[in-house]
Amino acid sequence: MNITGLNETEYWAFYDPTNLMSFGNMITTELVELSEWYHCPDTTKGNANFTTNCSSNYLAAAQWGGSLITHNPPV
Repeated sequence: MNITGLNETEYWAFYDPTNLMSFGNMITTELVELSEWYHCPDTTKGNANFTTNCSSNYLAAAQWGGSLITHNPPV
């Protein structure tokens, strides 16, 4: 947080996934779309605000095992 120059209130507002105009909401939307595109199993560990997500292990295995990511990118 020190590197951003934001105070704690500003920092959490920036990443608040419930605020439609926040960076956190945009990230949430992208994570859900990627999860649906690649049919990722829901990630139950980690941030409770981002439960629909592709794990890095899942994406790495999909890419390594069959080039799923580079041969089937989302629009």
